[in-house]
Order: sequence, then structure tokens, then C-alpha cells
Amino acid sequence: MRQHADDIGWRHVVIDPLDLRDVASADLAFASPYGRYEVSWRRAEDGIRHLRYAAPPGAVVEVRGHPGQPLRVEEAQPEYGGAVLVAE
Repeated sequence: MRQHADDIGWRHVVIDPLDLRDVASADLAFASPYGRYEVSWRRAEDGIRHLRYAAPPGAVVEVRGHPGQPLRVEEAQPEYGGAVLVAE
């Protein structure tokens, strides 16, 4: 996860998970100046990575996938108020 290049203050973030074949899952929690972000993903038996995230109210979250590396966003945790932009 990183702050979007056109943003300051961590309101707009990019989740761009690396697909490391030897890693089955990953978790991240980050207390940014804008609020707390949480991201986790796990690889299912079919090879698809399932990603979940939580973001502070009013945040913009961009989730990026990579060609040939399946990624499914399972839950956006709407109680946190984050918005989702998906680019593959």
C-alpha cells in the first residue's frame, strides 16, 4: 500500500500487492495521518488471491491487479467509509 502520487495526507491510497509465489498470505495495518488502513490477502487453492481492506471515512482506495495474476477484492468494509476504484 502506498499514498497515491497526486495526493498528500494519505486520503487516496493505492493497494498494489506483489504476487510472491512462496507467500500464502499477508497482512498490513497502517495508522496514517488520515486514519487507519488495513489490508490483507490470502491465496486460495485455485491460485486466486482474495484481498480485503478497510479504510477511514472519505478515503479513496485504488486496488490494482497485474496481468496473469488473478486478484479478487472480497470486501470493502463499508462501515469504514472507503471508496473503491479497481484497475486491472
